[in-house]
Amino acid sequence: EELEGFVGWSWRSDTALALGSYERAMQSATDVEDVYLRGARLYQALQRWSDAERVAAAWQAQFPNSALAPFFLGVSRIATQQYPGARDALERSVTLAPNNALAQFYLATAYRNLGRSEAAKEAARRAAYIDSTLALPYLELIYIAADANDRDGAVAATREYLRRAPGDSGMSYLRQFMEP
Repeated sequence: EELEGFVGWSWRSDTALALGSYERAMQSATDVEDVYLRGARLYQALQRWSDAERVAAAWQAQFPNSALAPFFLGVSRIATQQYPGARDALERSVTLAPNNALAQFYLATAYRNLGRSEAAKEAARRAAYIDSTLALPYLELIYIAADANDRDGAVAATREYLRRAPGDSGMSYLRQFMEP
């Protein structure tokens, strides 16, 4: 019952009620893993990264075979620029669920920020292969190419990104890679 309240309030964007409902749901829920999932999503949506990380870490400790727990942990750590911890969590997530395109994308982000551009390219390409409609891997490939002063690579990745996200408000930034 409390979980239903948490779900309802979180969808209505009433932050105080959603947080209160979440805390009560953790005390009485029978499907604790679902409560962890919803709590991690809620805290990330609110950009309360330390709370999201706390929930995801507890979730991972209680459900070590869950691929989503380390995914949420990794995303929270990327948001706070804890790239080694993000890499570790996301490597765990893709080991448990190698076909999670978003986990592969965020792993590419962690690798790039750790200076591991080849590993970042591989993870971004895996993400694009897993979900050919996803634009985010190409955004990561743009950054990797730009960091390496690889204009041709940046142009190719920009074209692919813009094909998948033609209405992106960041298009003007990306178009700089298309100009001679």
